[in-house]
Parts: sequence; C-alpha cells; structure tokens
Amino acid sequence: HNTTACATGVPVKCGDVIRLTHVKTGKNLHSHHELPAPLSRFNNEVSGFGNDGQGDDGDNWQVECMHRKRAEKMEKLLWESDGPVRFQHVDTGRWLSSSTRMKFNQSNCPHCPIHGELE
Repeated sequence: HNTTACATGVPVKCGDVIRLTHVKTGKNLHSHHELPAPLSRFNNEVSGFGNDGQGDDGDNWQVECMHRKRAEKMEKLLWESDGPVRFQHVDTGRWLSSSTRMKFNQSNCPHCPIHGELE
C-alpha cells in the first residue's frame, strides 16, 4: 500500500495491499483482532479510522480478484472494473462482508443513529 491516493484510472493489481478511504469523511476502513462486530459477534468490527490514507496497519486490505485475466504477458494480474473482487484484512485474515441478516434496527440498537444500515 501507499499513503497517497491513487489517481482515477490507475490499475490496481490483484494481491496489492490497499487502503479503502471513505470519500466524505476521509476515514480509512479499519479492523482489528480485539473487537467483535456488534450484531453478529462472530465477525470483527469494521470502522472508520485515520485520515486520508494516514492510519495504521489495521487499515490495510489485500485485493483478491475472483475472475482473473492477464493484462499482458508476464505482468501481474489486474483488478478489472467489471470483475468480482473481495478484500482480506491483512492483520486478521478475515474477509470484508455484510449481510442483510445483520441490519441495525430499533430492537437491536435502540439509540443508534444508523437504523437500516448493514453491519
């Protein structure tokens, strides 16, 4: 990974370690071993941390391309914009995911400002 944002259109290679940054807040997608997810409990919590690419190792995610094609001979495979991809947290080895079965609502989080959002 790199602490500078990449420009639009710059290829991301399968296997690269990247940081996913929320456009409006500038926070990095972050996770760590010690904190379980609030609803599912068997997953790790994912939160926003750091600022504009600056943070710590808990912000690092590895790109795994699910459908791979070679960009050119002998070059590393690239993440294609129309191809399926998933992200593995580098520190924990866990996969980024969400599920409609884990949705914040009035009964499981009565004082949450995020009703209707997925865990």
